[in-house]
Amino acid sequence: MTVQRLVLQVAEQCKTPAELSKELDLYWRGWLITDDKHISVHGKNVVWYVGVDRGGDIPHVEVMPEPTVGGMVEYFEVFRDKLAYPMKGMTSDEESVIGLGYSHIYPGKPHQICIKHVLDGLDRRIGYTVRQRDLERWKHRMREVVRSLPDRTREGSYEQRMNELTRGIKRIKELKLGLKPIERLRRSVRRILTSRTYETALARWAVFHRHPDRQHQAHRIMTEVIGRKWQGLTVHFRHPGMPRTNNDAESVMRQLEQRLKTIGSFGNIHNAEAYINLLIAYLRMKPYTDCRGRRRLRNGFSRIELAGAEIGKSDWLRIALKRHV
Repeated sequence: MTVQRLVLQVAEQCKTPAELSKELDLYWRGWLITDDKHISVHGKNVVWYVGVDRGGDIPHVEVMPEPTVGGMVEYFEVFRDKLAYPMKGMTSDEESVIGLGYSHIYPGKPHQICIKHVLDGLDRRIGYTVRQRDLERWKHRMREVVRSLPDRTREGSYEQRMNELTRGIKRIKELKLGLKPIERLRRSVRRILTSRTYETALARWAVFHRHPDRQHQAHRIMTEVIGRKWQGLTVHFRHPGMPRTNNDAESVMRQLEQRLKTIGSFGNIHNAEAYINLLIAYLRMKPYTDCRGRRRLRNGFSRIELAGAEIGKSDWLRIALKRHV
């Protein structure tokens, strides 16, 4: 029997995040952060949704063949009906099926659009991402030229490399010059959306319309996009404690993706769900070790311990499995 097959047998006996949540009778803060990623199943992409509580715990995860409103309705029904999750509000990206499923189960509950996703999308639309990548590519290329400069005794080769270096430095200066107004506009928009109060954000938004770089095309695009999404981007101002990004959920996804990377593609969706259940259980019971700033008090405690579970020094696998294998 291969190691992978043995792990799969264990994973098949693992409780789902929802089952483990219900069994441990956890306390959650009620601010849900939802994110999605794609994983490969038999060569095709399926979507995987994760729900992270503001306190850090992961109450529920769902793997779906494809993103649908019906699938998301069922996803949120688990929170409402099986877990009695004390929903105060949710933060997610702009994926429409998430918002539609959420509003169907939790009508009237606040929904914050992830600020980071919107700003990243803006960077791509105004050309900042491409230009910044181009600038870094030129910098890397010039560093390589400098390192490979031949000895002066080889005049022809030396002259050629110096000419290349001169052209490269000129191009870098041009790119930096072109990026300056865009970078000033980006800083202003980020300052608006990360303001401490709604009144401050509104005042800064009014000032942005008179920005010194308002003639730049990027200003027009930013004004249109932020103006159109203003309501969704500023929900958190009216609800203290509500996350304005889905960074916590993305952090969970990154940790799980690192462990799933070695698998590549799953043979079927059942195997994918089993592995994810096992990985989520491990992550929920793994103590934090590298939290900083205000979250440093989490260090030494696992996610479910911070949600009220008393697991002591119990083996995480014994808690996670439906029966011993």
